[in-house]
Amino acid sequence: MAQFKSAVGTRAPGAYFLFGEEDYLKAQYLKMLRGDYEKDSAASLNYIRFEYKDDTGSETLQNAASSASFFGVGTGKLIEIDIFDMASFTPAQLDVFCASVENAAQYGDHIIVIRVSAGCFDYGTLPRRPSSSYQTLAAVPGLFMVHFAPAANASLCTWIEKHVIYEGLNISRSTCEELILRCGNKMSVIAEEIKKLCACAKANHLEIVTENEIALICTSSLEIDAFDLANAILERNIPRALSALRDQEMRRTEPVIVLGGIFRVISGLLVVKQLLCANDSPSKIAAATGMHEYAVMQYIKNARKYDFNTLESAVLYCRDADMQIKSTRLGYIALERLICSI
Repeated sequence: MAQFKSAVGTRAPGAYFLFGEEDYLKAQYLKMLRGDYEKDSAASLNYIRFEYKDDTGSETLQNAASSASFFGVGTGKLIEIDIFDMASFTPAQLDVFCASVENAAQYGDHIIVIRVSAGCFDYGTLPRRPSSSYQTLAAVPGLFMVHFAPAANASLCTWIEKHVIYEGLNISRSTCEELILRCGNKMSVIAEEIKKLCACAKANHLEIVTENEIALICTSSLEIDAFDLANAILERNIPRALSALRDQEMRRTEPVIVLGGIFRVISGLLVVKQLLCANDSPSKIAAATGMHEYAVMQYIKNARKYDFNTLESAVLYCRDADMQIKSTRLGYIALERLICSI
């Protein structure tokens, strides 16, 4: 991590593999790293970004690294690579990827950043039991592995305080802890909840964000996780859905509770889809469903992605999974089957 932080500040050349569950921090560091590349129209000619999907990504990387810089030797490029499904890489595909990164890193002048989305790369348990994929990548000469693990609660509290103060408000340490307890420890989730809290406090002419506002408008982590899991299932993103399911299993959440959350989200999306087709406004949908308007906007955004058949069949699959959980000892296996069936 120290090597990458230094590169962000000094624009030092190198190849960096960003992985782990904290996507928010990855995005923030990349935003800082892009800096002049995005602001300066001339410098932007040396900024290349693409998604690595298959072996054609290897060719794209080689072309980006080997082609001459627009401003001559010593003015390297920023090459940013997004990977959204590394869990599906075969050993042969991983070897091709590693070879292409090793070759690209040898050009020396460039900053190469590979960002893997949360839940899309099995890195094992660090540092004691890294996965074979992690070990293969860590062995690539010139590639630095940068782990973005969830922040400790103490660090999160300090981060929350800074964000609230930036908005011109105050918040106590105990209120920060209550926010983490309710919403979980993912920065991307907490950042959105802070926006809601500050908007609510300002609308009510408050100077201090309290636990009352958290109880009033913040979404619990169980609801947030259910929403993310249900949408991963509907999008047929099996690696992300299974990763989210493993999180619930590690927390020892009862399978029937996990399924209940998934069902509520999918049935809610179906209802919102029907109301959208009737040309109802967000405020009317909120009144009809009893949802908060902020939640309604999230449901509207996602309901537009899916057709009626997908949502209706998903409801039926949930019913079947419910019967399996309640009539057998399958437990989480029934949920895994649900994920792989839709």
